[in-house]
Amino acid sequence: MKRFACCVRLGLLAVSMIFLLTTALAQSAQPQNDAGLPWKPVAAPQGVLPADTYAAKIKNFGRSDEFLTTKKTVEDLLDNTIRTIMPSPLLKQKDLHIALHVVEFGDTAANPANQNERNLKINSSAWYLYHKDVSFEEFTGQRIYGSRNVIVLFLHLNAKGLSKNNAKDKLLSNNATSNAQNELKLWALGDGAVESIFADVHYEAAVVKKTAANIQSFLSVLKILGVVSRGGQNGPKTETENVIVWGSGAITNIAVPSDVHLAGYATAPIYGSASPSEEKRIGSEVAFDNEGRYLWDVSIGIPVHKIKEVQYSSSAGTVEAKQVEKQNAYAMFNLMPWPVDIKDPKSNLVPRILLGFPLGGDPWSKLFAGCGIGLPKYMAGSQFFVGVVFNRVSMPSTLTAGASASEAELQNNSRLQMEKKLVVGINVPVKSIMDKLLNK
Repeated sequence: MKRFACCVRLGLLAVSMIFLLTTALAQSAQPQNDAGLPWKPVAAPQGVLPADTYAAKIKNFGRSDEFLTTKKTVEDLLDNTIRTIMPSPLLKQKDLHIALHVVEFGDTAANPANQNERNLKINSSAWYLYHKDVSFEEFTGQRIYGSRNVIVLFLHLNAKGLSKNNAKDKLLSNNATSNAQNELKLWALGDGAVESIFADVHYEAAVVKKTAANIQSFLSVLKILGVVSRGGQNGPKTETENVIVWGSGAITNIAVPSDVHLAGYATAPIYGSASPSEEKRIGSEVAFDNEGRYLWDVSIGIPVHKIKEVQYSSSAGTVEAKQVEKQNAYAMFNLMPWPVDIKDPKSNLVPRILLGFPLGGDPWSKLFAGCGIGLPKYMAGSQFFVGVVFNRVSMPSTLTAGASASEAELQNNSRLQMEKKLVVGINVPVKSIMDKLLNK
């Protein structure tokens, strides 16, 4: 009875493994198509920050040796931007991530097609990802570990405008409406002002769920528009200064796993754009990989040696015993001691329990149980495994080699028995195999 219950449990486990393995293979093999993403507005300019306070520190965001200072700077920026306007419940979400887009503009240039228009020029563009206890690798990477809440904060350096104090003195008191140098209109933006070419921008977001069976996107966009008002048509002109334009927006109820795409756009063309499709995009589009850590994974186990077993047959009325060697690859179900990022090759260093069955032949005849672990510097993306194969074989109960018996008599005398065989080999994640097959 105990043996029957054990077989039932192993059978249910094997069925689950087949389903999970099939699903993983289908999802890995399906090509990703970024065409027709469900873009929606997410952010617009909301205020102006003083360049002399932040610009130099922001330009060091990509330096690992300045990361402690960077985190303090980001916290200060958040205090003076999104934390002044975002709802408190959203800011308290434990999974909240801040996507920062830092753009450094150059001098505006005349539009070659129309000398009366101005083109934006971009000197540099970079995306960063911030959350509590973030590491430098995460800050400069594009990996979100299963978050349903993302805030977009853009920081545009070298914009021309007026800081809070100067806007109050020059724009409001004197009713100045344009830059004395280039005639561009000044727009009131929060407590400051900025040239119209830098204020007329917006950001869009698209969340694409990555589950192959259900491609529908679950996206709830909290659109937060800055209060931007045009200045009057007439009035004295004023000198501007370098300022930082900021804006933000939130994406909530994000499907997991998913790809979170973000991009900023300007009304004015970007100087030196490579193609018409990019002529108004501010810097680069980014796609954050939003997927959590898991307690399980599916892999393929490849033994490094063959399993020996004895097979019995009857030839010319005599029982014969012959030793044969068999080798099978195994579908492995991996159980982790804690959630891990299975996309990171370093996850192979985490030990795991392995349960599997052969991919060829009768899946119930050679069930496997064991454990696996990777070796640093030697087994990137794979593991060494060791375990026991429960080899089910047919053995005669009373007959022996050399005894007289027909094939029918041998079969009637045979009983199924379970032999335990030690197996060692290499454990390779399904994703690694599919990546090589698809040349990713």
